[in-house]
Amino acid sequence: MFKGLIFLLIIGFSGAYFVKNFVGEIQEETGVYSSAKKTAQIDQKYYRENSIGELVLDLEGTPDNEQARVWDESPVKSDILAAAPDFEEMRYIAQERLCGSPIKERVKDAILEAENDFVSGELKAEEIKKLFDF
Repeated sequence: MFKGLIFLLIIGFSGAYFVKNFVGEIQEETGVYSSAKKTAQIDQKYYRENSIGELVLDLEGTPDNEQARVWDESPVKSDILAAAPDFEEMRYIAQERLCGSPIKERVKDAILEAENDFVSGELKAEEIKKLFDF
């Protein structure tokens, strides 16, 4: 009887170890994170919440190369790309949730370029995301 109990405990601990280590690593590799967890990995000083609880990327006074790095990892970028090809929504997100002159202008220009190319048929919806890699 004790051998059976010990055997079950060993199997239980082995299963818990497997789930904790291997499944956690798989999730990290695939990048399955909520917006809040992504933000926790990036510099918190660039983020604040607006009055309705949305995450705002504030890059005012940040060097251009740092702005590009933070932008590439930003949940705000993910939200803009998720709205594509709804260009009005993309413009709204850029206007309301992005602060910082150089990067904001680059994003607005990229949205305008994407819209023009998409409407003219030169760009497919899947290709819009390439325009936002700075």
